[in-house]
This record gives sequence, structure tokens and C-alpha cells, in this order.
Amino acid sequence: MKDFSGRCSKTPPASMKMTNYLKTERRVDTYIPARENVAVYQDAVKLATTSGKWQRHPNPKRKGQEIQLVADLGPLWESGAPEKDVPINACVVHDKKTDKYFVFMTTDTGRTEWQIINTYELRPEIEEDFRQMKDFWKLEDFKSTTLCRMHFRSTTTS
Repeated sequence: MKDFSGRCSKTPPASMKMTNYLKTERRVDTYIPARENVAVYQDAVKLATTSGKWQRHPNPKRKGQEIQLVADLGPLWESGAPEKDVPINACVVHDKKTDKYFVFMTTDTGRTEWQIINTYELRPEIEEDFRQMKDFWKLEDFKSTTLCRMHFRSTTTS
């Protein structure tokens, strides 16, 4: 995995391997925040600032932020087997007050920057739902990902 300065990371993050697996084997799109110390974050921010095609943030509570879609980041976030890597797009968020950037990547390449942000903002609600299922419904051992088993488990456990 390389960034614009030529630095190279010898091993890809585990999340890239898992992202490839989920998209190719399980047909699941993922939404991942990029960390500041990863080259793909730096590359996405550089591409967004160079392009300068910022739009207002879709959440009215975030008036001081602007967003931009950066497409085709896959080659900038390579795993050990680049031929198996899935395409990745990102939404770069710029907080104008603090001059900080946030990068949210997805394998769902048909999404717009607004859709990426709106989907990612559902994360706290989803996490709370899972916390409640585990705490209040006693679903500590909830390993199945098939709909039938999940439905059976959630309807028979109370």
C-alpha cells in the first residue's frame, strides 16, 4: 500500500482483508472510518483538497463541515493480493472550524457522499440496538449471520 510520498506499508491492515472477504464471499458492503496514520486516509484527504469540490454536510447539526466524494481508492489501499482487492470509495469530511479531516470508506461504490455519511451516522443507533439485544434479551452468544437463525433466535429468546 503506497501513498503519494512513496512510503510503503509491508502488511495491509486486517480490515482490508476482512473487507475483501465480506464483499467477495459474503456480498456485504462495509463502511469503515480511515485512521489518520494510514496512507489511504492521507491520500483521500490530499485528493479531496486538490479537487476542491466540497458540498455542505447533509446533517443540519454539522453546519461547519463540508463533504466530498473521492472515488477509486482501492489501488491506494492494497492488500497482499491486490488482484483480489475490491473497489473502494470514500467520503472526506472537512471540519472548517478545527481544520480537521475525517475519511469514511465504503465498498458500496454506487453511493454518493451524502449517502455514505448518512449511512455511517446510523452507527451509534445500530450499536445501541445490539447492546440492548445482548443486555436485555440475553443474546450473548449471537453468532449466526443467516436470517433464518437470527429470526428464530430473536423470537424464541426473551
